[in-house]
Amino acid sequence: MEKEYQKMKEKFKLIIPLENTLTEARTIENLHQLIKNNNKSFNLTEEQLQLVTLLQ
Repeated sequence: MEKEYQKMKEKFKLIIPLENTLTEARTIENLHQLIKNNNKSFNLTEEQLQLVTLLQ
């Protein structure tokens, strides 16, 4: 059982960075959509920026 657990831990080391990359990609997509909907203006309010991070 310990051997299987160690294998799982090794697999998680590969999966976790991928999950972080996907989260960052979603954040970028949300920012892009927000800027696009804001008449292509990069002047975003603090609330809008917080919303982007919440929508990950």
